[in-house]
Amino acid sequence: MGNDGEVYNQFKYLLKRFVQQAEANIINNNRSTELGLEGFEKNQYKKIHNYTSISISNIEYQVHLFNSGSYGPKNGNGLTTLP
Repeated sequence: MGNDGEVYNQFKYLLKRFVQQAEANIINNNRSTELGLEGFEKNQYKKIHNYTSISISNIEYQVHLFNSGSYGPKNGNGLTTLP
């Protein structure tokens, strides 16, 4: 597994942090558009305009989180304006 296992774990962590920050943005009015550097020290992490770029094994992932608009209703009913 070696390197493939490490790449898998880094991608898994990226997804975990994305979901955590998206959930925090749904609950809080003080929203963040970044995941933060913690846990991504081994990766190329940079802020570009209104999104974060994280490279894992030479593959760039663009993380777009919103600090304005609606993340949708908290109860599951109604319309959403952002995915």
